[in-house]
Amino acid sequence: SLARTLTDQEGNFAGIVIAALNPAYSSTLLASVNYTPDMWSAIAHEDGTLFLREPVQRGISAGNPVATKEVFLSQRKLDGQMEEVVTGWGSQAEGKRQTALLVIRSDLLAQDSTLYVIVSRELDALYAPWYREARLLTFSYGLILVLLIFGIRAYLRRQGRQQAMLLHAERELQASASRLKLATEAVGLGFWEFEPGSGRSLWDGNMFRIYGVNPESFDEFSDHWRQRVLPDDIEPTTRILEQAMLGLCPYDVQFRIQRGDNGETRTIRSW
Repeated sequence: SLARTLTDQEGNFAGIVIAALNPAYSSTLLASVNYTPDMWSAIAHEDGTLFLREPVQRGISAGNPVATKEVFLSQRKLDGQMEEVVTGWGSQAEGKRQTALLVIRSDLLAQDSTLYVIVSRELDALYAPWYREARLLTFSYGLILVLLIFGIRAYLRRQGRQQAMLLHAERELQASASRLKLATEAVGLGFWEFEPGSGRSLWDGNMFRIYGVNPESFDEFSDHWRQRVLPDDIEPTTRILEQAMLGLCPYDVQFRIQRGDNGETRTIRSW
């Protein structure tokens, strides 16, 4: 209540005006800030005596101390502050809560007691959205990590299998090359490659033995080859080679050579 004494012109008592706060109106205001079921709001005196509480809790009524262990209003002067947020334990049924305090104190009024507006919410419910988001992020990152680990393991296994297959293929190729080399040396076959654009030619060891020439003296294919082929066979052999490079016919030709070491004449089949 708010009370004011009236005096006459001479200062004598002339009456008193008292305005009482409507609890129903204040209860509506307090209820309007409770936007979740775990919240409650209240107005209390400085000594902790409850004036109003919304929603009303069984066993707690006006005139009783506020049922929050962390809010000992009679011991909290807020160090001159007009508002404060505290975290602590409520009643045994409420658990840990976060509570905001607003001081109602006016120098214009001769208040016999400071009033506190209190809004409290359950701490777990307050942080529930962050907990859900944290759990969701933890699950998502954990799932990504698990998939990444399995993906890396699968990739490494696949790489290992491919490397083993490549190593096996390389060994098979080397073995085939060794067998082919033995076979060609046994029957006297030689292998050669020719690059038409540059005129370069690559001979294996058997080719040099067939032509009877020293590998160190081998330079230009066309000049070296023409020196060994008999003159009558140069033109028809060259013509077949040119037609084969144009794709007009397969390259399969016979010609005669004169060996470079002993001058012996041999017939060569090239394809």
